[in-house]
Amino acid sequence: TAFNPWLFEAHPRLAARQMFLQALTTQVLAGVKLEDICLCDNFYTPHLSPGADYWLSEMVAELAELVDVFGTPLISGKDSSAGSVETPEGVISVPPAVFISALGKVPDAAKLLPNEWQSPGNLLVRIWARCNSAAGTAAARHLHIDANDVDTIGPNDHLKNLQVLESARQLGTSIRSGAPVGVGGTLATVVRGALASGYGVELDEPDSEGVVDYFQEHRCGAIIEVPAGRDFFDGLMDLPHVADIFNSPQHPWSFSPIGRITDRP
Repeated sequence: TAFNPWLFEAHPRLAARQMFLQALTTQVLAGVKLEDICLCDNFYTPHLSPGADYWLSEMVAELAELVDVFGTPLISGKDSSAGSVETPEGVISVPPAVFISALGKVPDAAKLLPNEWQSPGNLLVRIWARCNSAAGTAAARHLHIDANDVDTIGPNDHLKNLQVLESARQLGTSIRSGAPVGVGGTLATVVRGALASGYGVELDEPDSEGVVDYFQEHRCGAIIEVPAGRDFFDGLMDLPHVADIFNSPQHPWSFSPIGRITDRP
């Protein structure tokens, strides 16, 4: 599933795109082919809020375009259309939003990629498009940052990302584990990995900008575990679609080692 009400509060259509892409990223990272993924939607419409119908139609249009790009159908859904309530203090409304669920099928569930880190000494690498805006982040809520500039992720660019990842997973490239970057950003994802595996991690020492980066929520990206050395990186360059990505200066490709797994808890 993928849902972030704070992001929808900032920009419903772009938030719907990010949630759709996040759900697909999670499935493909686990080892599901794009052609074997379907999705469901549950819209929330603040019916007493000005512009509610506009944003509902915008999100529907966005999802229709995304289905056309990725070929992953929305097979069911509903509209929770009573998202406003009258109170003595005035009307209270939920943000216009859509909750995305994704379902995938695989020949052998035992071959799905684990979330837990597998071995000390392996590298942790963050992949794909960056979401630099503070909009919808846990850090923004904690620090009371008012941000509404939701990052625009290009669907066709992200399709190439997923095609590369799908090739890597199907060809058995040496990805040992992986987790999508979610609430709390890179740092929270690393903490969850430590709790799940019992291993620790030595994060690369960032500059001042890098510290901020650890709290940015790169929702359409993931953190993967790969063996140290060049084998994984050299193998990556042989995968289909990689050349297209690296030869395009407009493509927001990011492939950044962030640290190393340790045997300390």
